[in-house]
Amino acid sequence: FMPVGQNENWTMEGVLSGDEAKARIEAAIGPLMPLSAQGAVTGPAAMYKMEGAEGRVGFINPLSHHFCSSCNRLRLTADGKLRTCLFSEKEWDLKGPMRQGASPSDMEALIVQAVRSKPRGHGLDGDEPRDGREKRRSMWAIGG
Repeated sequence: FMPVGQNENWTMEGVLSGDEAKARIEAAIGPLMPLSAQGAVTGPAAMYKMEGAEGRVGFINPLSHHFCSSCNRLRLTADGKLRTCLFSEKEWDLKGPMRQGASPSDMEALIVQAVRSKPRGHGLDGDEPRDGREKRRSMWAIGG
């Protein structure tokens, strides 16, 4: 339940924090131990495992544990737009230049420009202005 798309019903009261979700899991099945593998492998997820278990679980908490400064995620939409932040409406058209014959170095320059403009925060708590929320895409249309 996140403030993405045209979700008029979203409020902070409806948010289940990662800390609360983790506490519920631990109350039901036992303690989760943090894994040290972070960064490029897991991106913004804080990863945990249960002793003796094969799998792992990750919590991505954009509202309660900000990770914007270390976020390494980009999304490419089905219609060829690059998004540098899930919560921003700013999109960079990659399909148009590709179809117009842009060279690989032109495409690289466009992607680098997009990444360098990545917002410092997601704007959900007043850390930056929220841009164009009235035209927000749903998660299924973003690729998330």
